[in-house]
This record gives sequence, structure tokens and C-alpha cells, in this order.
Amino acid sequence: MSGDSARSFDPRLIGAVIVAGIVAFIAFAALSAFAPDLRSGRDGGAHALSRSAVSYSALARILTDAGITPTILRADAVPPGQGLVILTPPAGGAGDALADRLDAIGDRPVLIVLPKWRTGLSPERGGWVQRSGLITGNRQLRIDDNNILTLNFRQTQRSVAPTTGVVRGTYLTLTPSAQPVAISGGDITSLNSNGDGMMIASVNARPNVMILADADLLNNHGIATDAHAQQAVRLMLALGVRQGVAFDVSLNGYGSGRSLLRLAFTPPFLSLTLCLLFAGLLALWSGFIRFGPPWRDVRAVALGKAALIANGAALIVQARRVPHFAERYALSVRDAAARRLHAPAGLDGDALTAWLDRFVDTRGQKYTELSGALMTARTGPETVARAAALGQWRKDVVRD
Repeated sequence: MSGDSARSFDPRLIGAVIVAGIVAFIAFAALSAFAPDLRSGRDGGAHALSRSAVSYSALARILTDAGITPTILRADAVPPGQGLVILTPPAGGAGDALADRLDAIGDRPVLIVLPKWRTGLSPERGGWVQRSGLITGNRQLRIDDNNILTLNFRQTQRSVAPTTGVVRGTYLTLTPSAQPVAISGGDITSLNSNGDGMMIASVNARPNVMILADADLLNNHGIATDAHAQQAVRLMLALGVRQGVAFDVSLNGYGSGRSLLRLAFTPPFLSLTLCLLFAGLLALWSGFIRFGPPWRDVRAVALGKAALIANGAALIVQARRVPHFAERYALSVRDAAARRLHAPAGLDGDALTAWLDRFVDTRGQKYTELSGALMTARTGPETVARAAALGQWRKDVVRD
């Protein structure tokens, strides 16, 4: 049992456990901070990270093959540029998040692709969805603090009629999907219409913001054929993707956001985090290494005769009464020396002092000289020094 206990509390083993715990904690904190950036996004949603029929991953791949590499925006900050930003708000609506995102984007051209289908996750294959019908009716989009658009979203009657219009200076004829939908409402201007409604519209309050009613013009399901894929590329070119295109997924729950934990692992605060980590490691190391003897608590009032004498002496020193004890000390030394030297009986006072002067110490000093010097001391240190000399005389003459 003793061998097992010693091996269990091996300092190297304990150190390895502590190091593993520190590394695990740092890894957990870093992964928690960057978790949104590490999520694959294959949840069946209508955004560029998904692989489902209603997503836009195929459009991103087609644009990449055409030499236009799209970017995925997750962070709150939007990089400067003139390229198109594609927003894909979820079917449940984005609320105030849409207005906040448009404010962050600024004057860059924006295409809002409205969700078209009600979907549910497929129970058989992960990341796939099953359609349950069109999303129709009125929808509200908050563009900014002062503008809320109320749009009517409905299926058009001209299901096979092409739509026409000028989109950002380019005349486009678009062949709709099998079940085309369109929008109507105030505060928007049609850019492409088939007569039953607007397929693409711009917001009057913010002309740089455009709304696409029929998501099948761009999603994986809608561009499954070569003709519709080429049509999607033409639409993207008309919207100005040659200057760059970005799919924003922050409205779909993949925004990285701002947090103190994330800031701690990104410059310029990363250097401060490393300094704090190094300081913590030094503090931990100091706990394993002792730089001196252990501090032991002592009693406020010690026990024993020696402690009693020491406390009495300290009290005398504090009261500045040391010189007043010179005469008493000289007499105690005289009596002690007389007893040890077996002085004749009946000697007292000056007679005893004269008899002790027969004995000198190693330095040739007599009792009378040393006791007289002690009697004339006026300060504490002077009294202590002369008393020590008298005490040394006693030790020399009695050979103690």
C-alpha cells in the first residue's frame, strides 16, 4: 500500500495532471470563443454554408469556377469594398438584426433573398430537407429605425412567363421556376417583373438594397440545370459581383459576434492574454518551489522561564530603566563570586569587596574597577556593555 501511495502522489504525475488541465482549459476557452467560425453550417438552412436544396452553396461554387471567389461573412465588422453582399434571412424573420446588419454593411450593394419554401429536416439524411409548401402572405422587413417594409409575397399566375427589367443598368430576361413567386407593396421599385408582381425590387429609402422574391433563381434546387445555372451567373454579373461577392450568414445564426473571450484571443489583446498566462504559470511555479524556510506561527506570549525573563528584560528596556539596575547587578555578581570562591565568613560590604579585588580576570581587571565603571553608566547600551564586562570577570575568576 505504501508503494502504491507513493507512486500515486509522484510529483511528476501531479505536474503532468496540472499541465493537462491548464492546456484543456485554454483549448476549451479558445474553442468556445471561435465556435461560430468552426461550425460547418450543414443544418439544412437557406444559406451559403448549407448543402440542402434551399441553400446557396452551389451558387458559391459556380461563381468560384467563373473566377469570382465569394467570401463568407460571419463577423460583425464588414470589410470595405464595392462588391455585392447577399443576405439570406431565415423564414422566421430577422427582426432588428436585419436593420443592424444593413447599417454595418453601409453603402455596398445588398441583395436580400427572401425564403421561399417551408422546409423540415429529412429524417433519413442529415443536412437534407423536405419541402412542405410555399411561404406566402405579408412579411415585414425592418430596413432601418425609420423604415419597415410590408411586402405581399404570393405565387404569380403567369407561371411560365419570363420576367424582364433593368437591373443596375443591365437588361435581363429571366425564366422563372416552375412555381414562381413575386412581391408587391409600397416603398419599393420594380427592377424585374412579369406583370403579376416584382421578381426583383429596390428599396426606395435605400436604393443600394435590393430584394429577390424568388429564391429558386439562386438556390441549389433552382439552378440544378445548366440553363438556370447560366441564368444565375448572368443575374450575379448584373448585380456587380465582378467587384466581389460575399454571402452573409450572420442572420442565420453563424455570426461570430463580439465577446470578451473572443477579444482575448485576437490581436491586439492576444499579447495581453499571453502575458497574463505567463504570469499565471510563474505564480504556479512559485507554489512548487520554496525560496526559504517555512514560516511558522509563534505564540504571542511564549511559555517557560526563559520567555518570562526575556519578556521582563524587554519591558525594562522599553521603560528605559536599564541604568537603574546597575547597582543591583554589581551586588549580585559580588555575592555570586563570593559564594563560588568561598569567601571567609563574616566579610561584608567594603571588606568583601576588598577581598574580591585579590582576584583579577584574564585582562587584569578587578571587581572594584568594573563595578565602579558600571555605576557611572548613564545610557542603556553603555550599561549593558559594562555589565557584560563585569559578568565576564565573574566567569574568569570562578572559571565557569
